[in-house]
Amino acid sequence: MRFGRTPTGAAVGPRLIVVAGKGGTGRTTVSAALGLALARSGRRTCVVELHGQDALARRLGVPHAYGPTPVVPGLDHRGLTAVRAVGDFSRRKIGLPGITRFVVESRVTASFLDAVPGLSDIVQMGKIENMIREPRPGEPVYDHVILDAPATGHGLSLIAGARAMYRMTRVGPFADLAHIIEDFLGDPAHTAHLLLALPAELPIQEAIELHDRLVDDATAPAVALVNQVPIAPPPGVEPAAIRARADHLP
Repeated sequence: MRFGRTPTGAAVGPRLIVVAGKGGTGRTTVSAALGLALARSGRRTCVVELHGQDALARRLGVPHAYGPTPVVPGLDHRGLTAVRAVGDFSRRKIGLPGITRFVVESRVTASFLDAVPGLSDIVQMGKIENMIREPRPGEPVYDHVILDAPATGHGLSLIAGARAMYRMTRVGPFADLAHIIEDFLGDPAHTAHLLLALPAELPIQEAIELHDRLVDDATAPAVALVNQVPIAPPPGVEPAAIRARADHLP
């Protein structure tokens, strides 16, 4: 992945970065670190969790909230839920009035979202796509959005679910949304997939399988990263001395 700016100041690089991999490979830590690095380089960035998860919020030391929560200058966090996202979708895409929030964002809607495979993911990804390409008046305009994706198996459904939903419905607002999400996730100009693994046989194998399935879906990952690789100390330097130096790093 390459980041930069054009002569006019526009951000260069993928607008959406999906951090994916097996559980325990460090997706949340890498998402937080990448968000902080981009923000410190002057790019307005948002890190996002799905399904009401709050591990990333806790790691960044901010409260979990559906709306944007500032972390540091240039970096926000959002914790999306399907029910709140479908409420936004109903107002933005279908044109239902604001009063319908109390109807749409209800237990009935939650049950409906749980009953239709892939729909929960699609409406949340639709919210992310809106954040990037169609922010509402008064909403932040982000150079990049980083998604701390669900674990490997579920993460694949973000792409496959959109395609399946479009083929199943064909017409209507949810079909339109599924088609938009499929195109957005599959276009390397908009979306980059960062695959994580650990230096062990099973995580590496899962990363290879995920890579191959993404390629089969015409979504080649941009980066594969092996996390938590032990670094051997330089000759003649004791590990304790390295740890002592690391404790004084900013």
